[in-house]
Amino acid sequence: MKKILFIIIMLINSITTFSQNSDHVFHFDFDGRCVSYTGEFKNWESCTDCFMEFHDGKSILQLVDTRYGTFIFDVTKRGHDRQSNAMILVCTNKGETTTECTVIMGKEFILFLYDDVALKYHIQHTRQLK
Repeated sequence: MKKILFIIIMLINSITTFSQNSDHVFHFDFDGRCVSYTGEFKNWESCTDCFMEFHDGKSILQLVDTRYGTFIFDVTKRGHDRQSNAMILVCTNKGETTTECTVIMGKEFILFLYDDVALKYHIQHTRQLK
């Protein structure tokens, strides 16, 4: 748990202090996911080989989900909620259709918010790749 908190703090610090020329890659492995259309997260399911990578210098976020596919997002806006100590990213999908989403990165969970659906992932492991 301390390691996850340390990596999240490192991620937040690197985004605010390093220039856009540097590219640090943060990798998040997930062990569970839950889909919600109502805001309640009740039916958790296993999420084997699901992960997310965040390239802070390039402002790119990649989500790989064995059930829903692979998504690559351009990060268009970054923020930090001090009360919950969470990073907030506003993203645009780089796929065939343009879709905006909000990503909230907390200590234990990463939440993807689309138009009327929310995907919540439980973080199993976190590490910095470079």
